[in-house]
Amino acid sequence: MKNQILTEEQLQQLYSLFLESDGICTDTRSIKPNQLFFALKGERFDGNRFASLALQKGALSAIVSDPTLSSQEGKLFFVQDTLQALSELAYFHRKQLATPLIMITGTNGKTTTKELTTQVLKKKFKVLATEGNLNNHIGVPLMLLRLSKSDKIAIIEAGASHEGEIAHLASIAAPNYGIITNIGRAHLEGFGSFEGVVRTKTELYRYLEAHQGSAFVHHSDALLCRHANGLKTIFYGESQGDFISGTPLSQKEALYFSFTLSKGNQSIPVTTKLVGEYNLPNALAAAAVGSYFGISLEEIAEALASYTPSNHRSQLIPLTSLSNRLIVDVYNANPSSMKVAIDNFFSTTTALPRTLIIGDMLELGEASRQEHETLLLQVEEHTQMLSSAETYFVGREFASVKASSVLSSSHFFTDTEELLQHLKACPLTNHFILLKASHGLHLESILSIL
Repeated sequence: MKNQILTEEQLQQLYSLFLESDGICTDTRSIKPNQLFFALKGERFDGNRFASLALQKGALSAIVSDPTLSSQEGKLFFVQDTLQALSELAYFHRKQLATPLIMITGTNGKTTTKELTTQVLKKKFKVLATEGNLNNHIGVPLMLLRLSKSDKIAIIEAGASHEGEIAHLASIAAPNYGIITNIGRAHLEGFGSFEGVVRTKTELYRYLEAHQGSAFVHHSDALLCRHANGLKTIFYGESQGDFISGTPLSQKEALYFSFTLSKGNQSIPVTTKLVGEYNLPNALAAAAVGSYFGISLEEIAEALASYTPSNHRSQLIPLTSLSNRLIVDVYNANPSSMKVAIDNFFSTTTALPRTLIIGDMLELGEASRQEHETLLLQVEEHTQMLSSAETYFVGREFASVKASSVLSSSHFFTDTEELLQHLKACPLTNHFILLKASHGLHLESILSIL
């Protein structure tokens, strides 16, 4: 890591405290005895104010940056910047263990790819993998500090909304391997442009190139292949010449995604519990990692088939109390993920009337209005030949382009609460429903009435 604030002596002292402790905590509401409390400081919070409380609750030590705090009998560890100190401690710990580490980033599918890869690798190894949303500048160090000697492989997910963030996270995690699932038009407000997204996501490739790492690359993605040029690569895709390949199986009358998994002359059909053919690259990335680390094709197929999503990503709920069938994909949304989700929804054969419930795509900046108008046109193209299809648009962004809609069966709601009240008054029954939105709209809150 660059721009370190801890001296070698401080780092050794802090690491000794860490080894003596029962882990790291940054929130006194959940702290346990003998943990280290890191008093993180942000624009709206200052953990230094809770250092004394952390010690009262049994913390081994509190790492603080406020020099006005009393010594608390030597239990305070003073640093210039607690977040930077946390990052340096995490990097130092990661380097001590030298665990093979795979970093996964991308616009869409990175969490699903992480989950599938974890499922596959667990066939042979004890794996540490990112939990929940611990994929940012705070979460990544916290995950790294959970590494133990018994973990044989680590999988770290890396998210970003501004340029430089992936490079920063890679400098902390020091990955040996990397996966960029894809690069799309998301977080444009923070990146400024699609080119900014490309530069940021490919920071992972640049780190791997500079540190003799290897990348698992989707061979069918020309953009990724171009930026991976010069790297040590392991290709996955739909070509038999790839390290791992796969071909989608016909699924017009099936909701779960199926494909043929192949390596060399060996092929195995796999039926997943995921929705949507767009998950093929995610599954193949996991298979490529597994095969690279010596897991048999049979075991890989078994692992992929057994994974059941439960995180509101590509998740199927086959039957609700109101006899609805739901596809729930409400953890994230951007123009590219919206398009493939909607295309998949309308390509699936069903006897049930279709209802599309989609919410705003957030953090698109100046491109937001155009992207939401484009999405309206896409929905109109699908519904023109389906008189039974209904559409529900939720959020201020969609409300602002309502005049662009020519759909007679469209309903517009300014927020999820307004939609919730409408559905309570006019419940949907015996429908095939897709829910898709950015997480900030919390569309998952309507699941209980569907």
